[in-house]
Amino acid sequence: MEDRDVMRPPILAAAYFGTGQAGDQYGRLARVLEYTAGVHCPDWTIRVERLKAPPAFTSALGVNSHVTNSQKLEWWRGVVAAAEDGDRVLLIDAATMITRPLADVWDRPFDLAYTYRQEGRLPLNGGVVFVRVSPASRRFVDRWFAVNQQFLSNANDHRH
Repeated sequence: MEDRDVMRPPILAAAYFGTGQAGDQYGRLARVLEYTAGVHCPDWTIRVERLKAPPAFTSALGVNSHVTNSQKLEWWRGVVAAAEDGDRVLLIDAATMITRPLADVWDRPFDLAYTYRQEGRLPLNGGVVFVRVSPASRRFVDRWFAVNQQFLSNANDHRH
């Protein structure tokens, strides 16, 4: 088998906002994710990063979490864009704890997997998204980002 045929380890990508100072709750939650990912996904590439950039977006509804989630989505989009075709990427909220190995998820046939909520008006739970990187999955993430930007800037679109 040639080197290019060897599958690279899955990538776990999480971003959070926080001060980086003692008592920073988001930093603490991110450290829990990083630790539990290392325990249960030891062969994965673990990327848990604090986003320091000032808000680049504004919410038409004035909701700060919409802004920070949009920045996180933009970062995730960059992770997927930079990945190679065939890479396996988990986009995950930094306020998550992993309680068991996740490697068996890649044995299932999918291009993109996410949690679906049957109840409520927002069926896509963007907190845990598994991606097999390909031109099609990159287009999905690009479209997800574009629709998110539309919701962010248009209060009526976001409400419906």
